[in-house]
Amino acid sequence: MRVQRIARGVGYAAVALVILAAVVIGSVRLLLPLVPRYQGLIQEQAQRYLGFPLQWERIDARWTGLYPELVLRGVTLRDPTGRGVILRARQVRLGIDPAALFGRRLRPVTLTLVDPTLSLVRDPDGDIHPAGVPPGHVFSLRALLARLAPFAQVRVTGAALLWWDRLHGVAPVRFTAIRIDLRSRHGTRVLGLSATLPAAFGRHLTFVARWRGAASGLLQARGRFFVKGEALSLSRWSAGYAWVGMIPEAGRADLEAWGAWDAGRLVALEGRAVARGLRLAGEGRAEPFQVAEAAGRFAFKRETTGWWLRLADLVLHRTAGTLPRAPMDLAVVYRAGAPGGSAVRPGTVTVDAHNLRLAVLGALLRRAELPAPWGRRLAALQPGGVLHRLHLRYRGPVRTPEDLTLRARFSGLSFRHWGRLPGVAGLDGRVAGGPGNWTLELDSDSVTLGADHWLAAPLHLTRLTGRVTARRSAGVGWVLRTPDLAFANPDLAARARVRLELPPGGAPVADLQVDVERGRVAAVRRYLPPRRIPPRGRAWLEHALVGGEIVSGAVLLRGPLHGFPYDDAGGVFEARIDVRDVTLQYAPDWPRMEKAEAEVGFRGRALNVDLTGAKVFGVSITSAHATIPRMGHHEILDVALRARGPAGDLLRVLRESPVGENHGAFLGAVHLAGAAALDFRLHLPLGDPRARTYSGAVVFSGATLDGPAWGLRLSGLNGRLEFDRHGFTARDLQARLAGGAVRISVTTPEPGRLSVVQVQGGADAKTVAALASASLDERLKGHTDWTARLAIPWKEQGRRAPEVAMILRTDLKGLAVELPAPFGKPAGVSRELELRTDLPRRADTPLRVHYGTVLDGVLRRERGVPGPGDWWYAQLHGPVIAGKVWVPVLYPDGPAVVMDLERLVLPGGGPRIPGLRGAAPDPRTLPALRAEVREFRLGNRSLGRLALRAKRIPEGLRLTSLSLESPQLRLKGTGSWVRAGPGSVTRFQGTLESDDTGRLLGEFGFVKSLKGGKAHCKMDLHWPGAPTRV
Repeated sequence: MRVQRIARGVGYAAVALVILAAVVIGSVRLLLPLVPRYQGLIQEQAQRYLGFPLQWERIDARWTGLYPELVLRGVTLRDPTGRGVILRARQVRLGIDPAALFGRRLRPVTLTLVDPTLSLVRDPDGDIHPAGVPPGHVFSLRALLARLAPFAQVRVTGAALLWWDRLHGVAPVRFTAIRIDLRSRHGTRVLGLSATLPAAFGRHLTFVARWRGAASGLLQARGRFFVKGEALSLSRWSAGYAWVGMIPEAGRADLEAWGAWDAGRLVALEGRAVARGLRLAGEGRAEPFQVAEAAGRFAFKRETTGWWLRLADLVLHRTAGTLPRAPMDLAVVYRAGAPGGSAVRPGTVTVDAHNLRLAVLGALLRRAELPAPWGRRLAALQPGGVLHRLHLRYRGPVRTPEDLTLRARFSGLSFRHWGRLPGVAGLDGRVAGGPGNWTLELDSDSVTLGADHWLAAPLHLTRLTGRVTARRSAGVGWVLRTPDLAFANPDLAARARVRLELPPGGAPVADLQVDVERGRVAAVRRYLPPRRIPPRGRAWLEHALVGGEIVSGAVLLRGPLHGFPYDDAGGVFEARIDVRDVTLQYAPDWPRMEKAEAEVGFRGRALNVDLTGAKVFGVSITSAHATIPRMGHHEILDVALRARGPAGDLLRVLRESPVGENHGAFLGAVHLAGAAALDFRLHLPLGDPRARTYSGAVVFSGATLDGPAWGLRLSGLNGRLEFDRHGFTARDLQARLAGGAVRISVTTPEPGRLSVVQVQGGADAKTVAALASASLDERLKGHTDWTARLAIPWKEQGRRAPEVAMILRTDLKGLAVELPAPFGKPAGVSRELELRTDLPRRADTPLRVHYGTVLDGVLRRERGVPGPGDWWYAQLHGPVIAGKVWVPVLYPDGPAVVMDLERLVLPGGGPRIPGLRGAAPDPRTLPALRAEVREFRLGNRSLGRLALRAKRIPEGLRLTSLSLESPQLRLKGTGSWVRAGPGSVTRFQGTLESDDTGRLLGEFGFVKSLKGGKAHCKMDLHWPGAPTRV
């Protein structure tokens, strides 16, 4: 019952309050039409409430919800002096507390501004004020906000803001459709703002904040906020302010963020942003950092002992249209140091990151405000690659941290060569460590290393694995070790054991051992240190090692690196490489060696190459040794080799080498066949190849030498022929020439100009005829010894075979010459024959002949005169014959020997000239003859002028005409000389006339008592033998 009575009482009270409220509200409603009559009172109280002069064009009153509302139209809010305009609004609506009206007070509880316009200016000194307020007048935006504190709700709709930033020289821009909603309840305030932005600033902006405290104390309070922007212009909103040294020059962003602040400090922030066309300008002259698109989530929180920042799902595309990459994550935690002893311990920074792209981070940091040393290092290194699962913990100063812990996996790591650090690209692996102790594990499939000081070109590796440790020692500095570092690429595969000391302020000291498992010889040039091998030595290595493969090898280096390759006992550098199928171009202009098997060795500055086998053309190199005793200034290459193979290929080796420059014309004119061996030595200053010297020897074993240009062919050639740049030398070469054995010696009496070949041998009739270049083989019988001297000049004669001066001598003993007297001789009689000519024989090459006391003349082959065809021309001098002879000449009735002689002496009666009588030849072998002799003698008898014509017939010669005239006689006739059985027969028919018959008979040894008398007789004579036996 008691509860029912209480409930009934509450109900009656509620009804009474409603009735009372209705009465009050009704009373106020009745009073609203009277409001315009009290404009002065309302204006006075409104100005006192706002603290600023207030004007309007019209005022109305109405009831809205629970409050009466004053509607001010055409409102202008001025500064305290009343001279400047702060704000204009189409309407200002004031919700009035009804209870205050009964106390004759105007207490507004709500404020609504409809279509207000505001112009703000930021002066060059940074001061912000309404455009209508002259500079220097008192205006406090904070005071205005304080006046709004009592309102339970403040609303702004359709607002427009004209913003003029004179500080940065930006033209005025207009913000429209601004909507603001500020509500207060139980000490909590909520602010909502939205606006349509000018195109230069973006598209739309929304902001919501919630805090406790006065409206004017927004920044000093504690609260939370939300902000959202669409297509925000980063350059306009940054207003030229730099963030860690970078100023946004271009770009638009979409942003959503939630955060909190406390006493003016940001304590929490979380959200997501997307930026497009971003361009950040850095310090100095660095190119702007540009990003086509960047997106990600972010979070920040400030705590009692520090703060943390996280960037998640961060994606950056430097260029438009690129494929998406794995998003980056980055978390940074800072913990302030705690008091310890007399000082505060330094703070700790912890960084955790995943998929962190160093190229992007480095590009940003290079444009940021970094300490000068760090900025220079970063610009020099230009790091790249991706860090995975990075954990970094750091405490203390940057240079001397008290604590540093780093763990990370990396892929595609790259940085440029800087200081002692070599450049690298494409490195994969892990790193872990801290102060004084680091471990690097490498597991890379595509790496490029570059160190200009040690490598001529970047080193590309398809495999790099191993473990590297680095420890700092108080006495030594840093010490790097790797027990097994394996690396490979198409050029080589090797394993290395390294210990490297890096003393502070001193040169690095290395203990390096490398085992080469395979490699390509032609690629060795790419791994030679350019600054440690002199240019000429390096050039030789680059050109000498043409092809082949490395079978195995080893490198040992111990000592300070600055002393490499060690001229003294300061260190050790040794390398040994076994190669096969090598193409070795050991010297310029020398034939290359192919399919060589060798050991290439370095010891300090000395280079040695030992070959166990190689090929040069078809020649087999049985052994060879090449050395450069000192790589440095004035490098000298010494080569010694032995070879065996076909003599023709050995000859080609000499032709196509600098030997051919001195002797090429001669070497090119001969052909060799058979077997031969070569010993060769070369001394070559690399700085002056023309100063080279060489020497060698060719050992023939049954070889054949052809000199077609000279008509020479040596077979069965055996012996040793030595040569150098000046000429050739040989003592006892043995061969066969034209079927006969010969012995050959070679000397060089005029070094560099002339070599002389001496040939001794025996020859049959056919060989002598060939050497004399005459068709005498049918007129010579027997065998004789001879010697020949050939002078070979070494002066340049183009591509022609050199003209060799030949002198051939023989006493013809043992050789019968079946020619008419006085040219014939029996085999047992010695008669000196000397032939002089130049080889090769050409049409105009003379042949000088000295034939005992019978003949001394010059034979020359000519053409065309006096008749058609080829013929020999001889200019003869001697006691037996003197004049000119053409052999043979083609006449209509056949070839003939033509003589135009001053003198001809034939054997006959009276005193005899020793050795002139010869054996009678076979007349069938003799040529036709046409002779004109101005002094014809038979023995010691002068027979006057002789004219003779003889033609060939099958049996011998037919004398078609003979004319002999002298003061004593005139003889004319015809006849023949023909073969008859084993001998020959001479016939003559003619007439003889004489004006002094006695004298004529006396000269022929007949009756001397007969004096004078004329004679005319006809004769028909015949006798056995040659015509000279008449």
